[in-house]
Amino acid sequence: MALDAVLEADQERLKLLTEEKDLKKVSSENTEEGFKANDRLMEVYRRLKEINAYSAEGRYVILIIAFSTDCITVPRPFYLACNSPKK
Repeated sequence: MALDAVLEADQERLKLLTEEKDLKKVSSENTEEGFKANDRLMEVYRRLKEINAYSAEGRYVILIIAFSTDCITVPRPFYLACNSPKK
């Protein structure tokens, strides 16, 4: 699907989301490593917010629809979007 390809192209977002997932596992530990992971996790959250990572899918859907000449299927809540005239 076009949306998956676009989301995968956003390398910084993907890297941060992967790091977030890994850090969450360690950050809850009451160890030095856990405290460091928690500090880094806060930095990752800040950067994700700066790049609007959590709204990326919606923004990319809008771009895909805008540049599409045919009907395309996109995830909920967008369903089916057509940019071409109905026949």
